[in-house]
Amino acid sequence: MYPAGGGRGSWSLNYSKQEQGRYYGNVSISIDADTGKLLSYYFGSSDPDKKPVFPPKVQLEQAKPIAEAYIAKMNSDIKDQLQYDDEYERSYRPALGGRQAVSAPV
Repeated sequence: MYPAGGGRGSWSLNYSKQEQGRYYGNVSISIDADTGKLLSYYFGSSDPDKKPVFPPKVQLEQAKPIAEAYIAKMNSDIKDQLQYDDEYERSYRPALGGRQAVSAPV
């Protein structure tokens, strides 16, 4: 249990895959120790054998309503306190390779 400020605690779970000296990726998750709510999620993939997937299954414009629906489902009590940060979107460029990292604070 790690302090998350304000006397709260959180559980941090970190998983990574390595085989024979090769690093394939990791997943990191933080969960509020009192409520069990997801605080943050990170997925990083660096599998050198993974082939690029183009076009993406979901375009950025389609991803926004999917994310909003997910937030409404998982955190309906705080969804009105959240504001979309378009900084990433303004600098977004489509990936040119198969390696991508996705980070999503909740």
